[in-house]
Amino acid sequence: MRSWRPGPAGAPRATRIGLADTFPVFDVAGRTAIITVEHDVGTWHRDADGSGARRSGEMFGVAHVYRKRGKRWNLIATEELYSGLY
Repeated sequence: MRSWRPGPAGAPRATRIGLADTFPVFDVAGRTAIITVEHDVGTWHRDADGSGARRSGEMFGVAHVYRKRGKRWNLIATEELYSGLY
């Protein structure tokens, strides 16, 4: 995941969206795979007088389930695992 940095002093707001994923976990037959993806959406906002910055955002994780049919992998389900605000 990339690091987050606030924008230049004149920028009142900046938003960053980060993604991180895991190596797939396969079933014994190798025809079903689960990949966990973490989404991080952060917003930085400078105070009106320019003295400070506040950061807020949301982080959540989902599991994508894929099944192989022939030579193609198809997404068959997405399940939310966790979510939170900061």
